[in-house]
Amino acid sequence: MSNNSVRVIFEDSEGLLWIGTQNGLNLFDPETEKFTQFKHSDNDPNSISHNFVYSVIFEDAKGNIWIGTYGGGLNVYNKQSKLFRSYTYTSNSQNTISDDVVFSIYEEENGTLWIGTNNKLNRFNPNTEQFEHFGTEDGLPNNVIYGVLPDNKNNLWLSTNYGICKFSLKNYSCNNFDVHDGLQSNEFNGGAFHKGKSGLLYFGGVYGLNIINPNKEITENAIYDAVLTKLEIHGQPVNVVPLKSNDNKISYNKENDSYGFSKSIAFTDSIELDFEHRFISFEFSTLSNFTPDKVNYAYRLKGLEKKWVYSEKRNFASYSNLSPGNYTFQVIAQNPYGKWSETPRELQIIIHPPFYMTWWFILLLVLIVSGIIIFVYGYLLNIKTNKLLSAQNEKIKIANKNLKESEQNLKELVATKDKFFRIISHDLKNPFTSLLSISEMIHENYEYVDEEEKQIGIRKIHESVKHIFNLLENLLTWSRSQTGKISFEPSEFDLCELISDTISLYEASAEKKQINLTIFCPEEIRVKADRNMCSSVLRNLINNAIKFSHNNSEVSVNVIPQTNFHEIQIIDQGIGIDKENIDKLFRIDLKYKSSGTAGEKGTGLGLILCKEFVEINGGKIKVESKLGEGSTFLFTLPSA
Repeated sequence: MSNNSVRVIFEDSEGLLWIGTQNGLNLFDPETEKFTQFKHSDNDPNSISHNFVYSVIFEDAKGNIWIGTYGGGLNVYNKQSKLFRSYTYTSNSQNTISDDVVFSIYEEENGTLWIGTNNKLNRFNPNTEQFEHFGTEDGLPNNVIYGVLPDNKNNLWLSTNYGICKFSLKNYSCNNFDVHDGLQSNEFNGGAFHKGKSGLLYFGGVYGLNIINPNKEITENAIYDAVLTKLEIHGQPVNVVPLKSNDNKISYNKENDSYGFSKSIAFTDSIELDFEHRFISFEFSTLSNFTPDKVNYAYRLKGLEKKWVYSEKRNFASYSNLSPGNYTFQVIAQNPYGKWSETPRELQIIIHPPFYMTWWFILLLVLIVSGIIIFVYGYLLNIKTNKLLSAQNEKIKIANKNLKESEQNLKELVATKDKFFRIISHDLKNPFTSLLSISEMIHENYEYVDEEEKQIGIRKIHESVKHIFNLLENLLTWSRSQTGKISFEPSEFDLCELISDTISLYEASAEKKQINLTIFCPEEIRVKADRNMCSSVLRNLINNAIKFSHNNSEVSVNVIPQTNFHEIQIIDQGIGIDKENIDKLFRIDLKYKSSGTAGEKGTGLGLILCKEFVEINGGKIKVESKLGEGSTFLFTLPSA
């Protein structure tokens, strides 16, 4: 013998005894009375996988010996080759044995093996050598499978660490039993299972032995109706007390704060409650031999709930603050095999309304309120009529006042327009007069005028036409801005990039007067405005700065970043503007213009357009200037 701690003995078909010990497997031949030891060897892959043979040695129909070990999985011994083949647990694999501790083995007629392990039941196909696992997620009461015994109805009976399981080999369904069904304990032992010749099954547990007759029918179709066992109002039980009247009204005793009824709730089909007693609770049960842990319940209160409330094993229901009306409480029970009561237990409930919720009180209240409403309505209508008349008179006065103001504003506007048109007419007349005089002189004395004078005349004609074109272009742009025909399309863009692009347009003009153009933009400044409008403002202001600057001077464009807006400054060292004319720069009725340092002409509309474009984009524009020292035009744009 390899060890004196014997755990299991098995006699095979040849009369040989296989003895599993805590330290090796032994084969005993009764004729020679000699032992053959089998132990695990790390150097021999065909040796037994573990020396601890715990509780099972089994011979299959082909004569192979199957050995379950405690830590080495499942082994099979081939008598012909005298070699072991082992099946051990591999993590994260669904096709290997689920645990290396094997407690029991059973073989079906088709050769399929069912193996109980320390972690789930295993189904082994010898042809494919694939394992399939069954655990609690499949309906078993526990994953520790100690014993596996068959009955004559194609079922396996499994002893576990949490009761007995009847496992169907047809559909793999489970029917579980525990101490409430008569077991000595929910916990059983490894190696303590046996099927007798009579067909009885024996399972040993921690508190004794269970004998199961698998041929005895278990009535699964027994249906038990639910019964009401208790009624409570405001948490107080309703007691059975003798009452003078035999109606269904629940009585209330104020002296001892108790409720009474003429008969038990179990034999009552209808009750009536006052409005202040509308906080009720029910307890229910079944008249069966099932323990409470085996019965499930469902209930509903018709008139309040449409769907059943499945409370499982909870056998009480509570309702509070019920509205007056008629209700029906229904309850059904489910036996341990899933069968529900065919007929629900019903209790009719009538909750009487308080006087202030009765129809006659509501009708009286409606009549009183209607009378008050009619009286108040008439009174308020009279007040409202007087207020409307007063308000109408006031509106007429205001309208007359507004008409007079509009008339005056219209007169001033007409006067302003007339003045503006006179200024425009004058501005157009001067260049046209110059054009007529020059063209007339050239026309009448063309043969006597030398080539240089002709070129001078043509240049002056070009300057006059260009001045007229700029005036008309600005006038047209101003007109479009006044009629709202200029589209406003704000977008995010780089202000420094726009300034740089605009400066490059005037480098030639500045170079003629030897003016130095500079830009101060500390970093990438992004604004949200209409790019075309901003470009027009910059072109006007930079062009004016060059126009009114002296030769060999400087024009600078500075950007001062702020939190919500950015300030742009166009600074020149030109002729400047006196205080009297600064206020005229942005007014159409007080048009102000002057010639540049090189005789350049202006239209007088550019700054007016600049002001309107800046304000459309949410900014402001102003000017700071001293006569003879230069000017600084400042405007703001919102930051992006």
